[in-house]
Formats: sequence, structure tokens, C-alpha cells
Amino acid sequence: MKKIIIGLMFIGLASQVQAQFEEGVHGIHLKPVEITTINLNYANKVIDNNAATGIINLQKEVATFDLKASEWYDEESLVFPLKFEYRHGKIFATFNEDGIILRSIEKFKDIALPFAVRSNIKKLYPNWSLKKTSYEVSYHLEEDVERIYYVQIVRDKQKKIISLDTSGREL
Repeated sequence: MKKIIIGLMFIGLASQVQAQFEEGVHGIHLKPVEITTINLNYANKVIDNNAATGIINLQKEVATFDLKASEWYDEESLVFPLKFEYRHGKIFATFNEDGIILRSIEKFKDIALPFAVRSNIKKLYPNWSLKKTSYEVSYHLEEDVERIYYVQIVRDKQKKIISLDTSGREL
């Protein structure tokens, strides 16, 4: 009796395995997807992974913007100045006729500061509090990128505006 039950269980399992390999059923083959941007130079130079998430997301949107597929593209024009916005900032980017970013001016206000910037402010200015923050980025295709954090700090009735680079070094 025991052998019959084991035999029936084996036949039951074997029939389920056979169902997985029916003729005519094939797996789905997906083509590999390659994500590219013609503004890789901009993305590599401008995007600082330590910046606030909203800033990074807007910069990625600018870097992946397809000018030729947009409503603003005109074959007659050589340059295309465009503005990209989110609640804490704006990016003014100038594209050429091929969709490459020639330059950008980026301004953000009331943003979270990267850890390196915050910790250096605390070290340089103990007993001071952060009041206002802003971040500016200047990009030109053939030049170095300039990134500056402007921070208003306060202590008692004193106010001071300091400027720092992305590593927290005071400028």
C-alpha cells in the first residue's frame, strides 16, 4: 500500500513538470534597453550626488531633455534658451540646434545642505544657526563648472552670509 501511494505521488508530480514544457509555448525575449543622453558632458559635470534630491532630479530632467522631439524645436533656430523649474529652483539652459546644452545657470533656494557643507559650517561657526540656504551652478560646455552654496547664518542679532564649495570649504 505504501508503494502505491508513493507511486501515485510520483506520477502526480511528474505530470506537473511536464505541463511546464508544453510545445508551442516559448519564453518572452526582451530587447536590451540602452539609456543614453546626448548631454552626458552636462550630466557628468553638473550633477553632484550629494546635493538635494530635487536638484539632482531637475538636473537629470535637463540632461535627458529631447529638444528635437519637443514643441520648442524649430529647424530655423540655432540656439534654444529654455527654463526648467521645480518648487525650490530653476535651471536656465541654452541648447544648440543638435540638442546639446551649451550653458546653464541654475539657482535653488531653501534647500537641504549636503553633510560636508553642514558639518563644516558647524565646525567653523559654532553656536550659529542656519537661516537661509541657496545653491548656484554655472555650466559652460568648454569650461569648468562652478558650484557655490550661499548660507545665511545667525547668532543673537548678528547675521552673516557665507559661501562654500561642495566640499564645505569656505570661499
